[in-house]
Formats: sequence, structure tokens, C-alpha cells
Amino acid sequence: MFDRAVKDLPVMKELYAHSINSQSQRHRLSDHLKEVAALSKKYDNKFSARDRAYWAGLWHGVGDTQLNFLTCL
Repeated sequence: MFDRAVKDLPVMKELYAHSINSQSQRHRLSDHLKEVAALSKKYDNKFSARDRAYWAGLWHGVGDTQLNFLTCL
């Protein structure tokens, strides 16, 4: 079962957070997640939960690795 799922995945060297922007650049998913995590931690003034904000920012794009999302890019 797992073997079939793996061979159906597209071969990609890099995962991206979104499609090409107006400057013809892509944002790598790993960079995007780290940057959102850092910003989330930086701007968490209201709840005093900086570590939780960091992890929420880091994990917010976990669904971006799903095949359905990748085919949209």
C-alpha cells in the first residue's frame, strides 16, 4: 500500500509555499514556515505564549505537503 502511494507522488527537489510571485520567484516551504514562526513569536504580545505562537507558525503549512495542494502550484 505504501509503495503505491510513494510512486504516485511527483518528484520534487523542493517544496514551495505558493506559486510563482510577480517577481517570478517561489518561496520555499521550509523558509516560509520558519519566517512565519519567527513573526508569530515576535508579535505575540497579547497572549504571552510566544513558544506556542512559534510552533503554530511553524506548523501552519503542514497541509501544503499534500499532493492535492502540490498539484495546484
